[in-house]
Amino acid sequence: MLFIDTMNHSADNCWAREENEEKATSWVDGMSQHADEAGVNLHGAYVTPNEHAFYRIELRR
Repeated sequence: MLFIDTMNHSADNCWAREENEEKATSWVDGMSQHADEAGVNLHGAYVTPNEHAFYRIELRR
């Protein structure tokens, strides 16, 4: 089954903010490993900066 995760945040919590950069980089860098551990294939990850939204397309194995 194909899943689309939608994650939203406020401008105050935006990972593009300098104070959140390290956390954001760590999360993005580990995304594939976490998907493997959860038993899903990660097909895509997309960001819409102005809307403060992040999308992931996954397929459960």
